[in-house]
Amino acid sequence: MKIFEYIVPGVRQNLAYAERLLKGIPAQLSARKPVVNGTLIECNHPVFVFGHLAIYPPQLAQMAGISSDGLEVPERYGSLFQMGSPCQDDPDGTIYPSLVEVSERFFSGMRAVLERLPEVSQQGMDAPLEHPGRRERFGTVGAFTAYVLLAHPQSHLGQVSVWRRCMGLGPA
Repeated sequence: MKIFEYIVPGVRQNLAYAERLLKGIPAQLSARKPVVNGTLIECNHPVFVFGHLAIYPPQLAQMAGISSDGLEVPERYGSLFQMGSPCQDDPDGTIYPSLVEVSERFFSGMRAVLERLPEVSQQGMDAPLEHPGRRERFGTVGAFTAYVLLAHPQSHLGQVSVWRRCMGLGPA
């Protein structure tokens, strides 16, 4: 069995969970930080989370040597959503794209990578990562791919789960 066959069921579960988390989120709240007992909660809101997750499929495709056609994200996503970018409260809806836009890019990107993953050879998965920081943490393209498709979305989707509860929307 190839590595991608072990990854696919977990990724499908992540996508199903992400779909459940999105249900019932009002557009006007999707880029807002919660206020609980008069205190602004410093957390990532759904627009930020899905925008952040949307930037990874094109990176994975490039690293794995598979087609990135249709995976591109707008250039501004880099400054808005890259690792280390601050999540800002956006009461007027002027900082971030809509939740519909970023979530559609996330879902389409993840599904396209899943479709194309079988094209990656074992040699491609075993290749060392070029980025020194990523290479130090993950070593190979395969290890980073597994992380980005499984653990990375789960950690951020958990943030949306907490955000939902803070906003009074309940669990997904």
